[in-house]
Amino acid sequence: SCAFMGGLVKAANRRFVRRLSPRARRRLAALVPARALAWFRRRRTDVYLVSFPKCGRTWLRVLVGRAFQQHFGLPADANLVELHRLVEVDSRVPCVFATHDDDAQWKAPEQVGRDKQQYRGTRVILLVRDPRDVIVSLYHQKRDRRQGYDGSLGEFLEDRVGGFESLLRFYDAWVAGLDVPDAVLVVRYEDLHDRPEDELRRVLD
Repeated sequence: SCAFMGGLVKAANRRFVRRLSPRARRRLAALVPARALAWFRRRRTDVYLVSFPKCGRTWLRVLVGRAFQQHFGLPADANLVELHRLVEVDSRVPCVFATHDDDAQWKAPEQVGRDKQQYRGTRVILLVRDPRDVIVSLYHQKRDRRQGYDGSLGEFLEDRVGGFESLLRFYDAWVAGLDVPDAVLVVRYEDLHDRPEDELRRVLD
């Protein structure tokens, strides 16, 4: 079964892969076919943190990473943003993999994937935010930080690639697929902003 195979992979990851040096892991990864490597990474993951860009994912990762650091006594220089790397520091740390899922921010609405079967048998934290705030923040990032967009906000809203409709398609896909993972915890950015302690406790639980 998927659960049995997932348990085997996690056990192998704890007893073998995590004991390798970073250089050895990179060399091993280079020898493994891409599809097999992706399968292994899915199986070793305990929880997925999924969001559209600009929903506060980096902030939540730092909060969770700091909680892990304090609970497990991780070193002061641990990279608290790359949560999936913390298991390489201490095998007791859950493997949390942060992803933008389908990268809908780079797709036209009709290209946004609706099939969430890759998350079957997994646990997911779905971080969401008011779409109006998301799209404004994404516009400023693409215009100012990455210098890849030179249109107005109004033009960006109507953009065929990564605009407002692509964002809504991403949310619609997840609404339709909420029953695919074994468990989904929906976290609202607005609640995290207003009640950070309470929302972080929900995530950690």
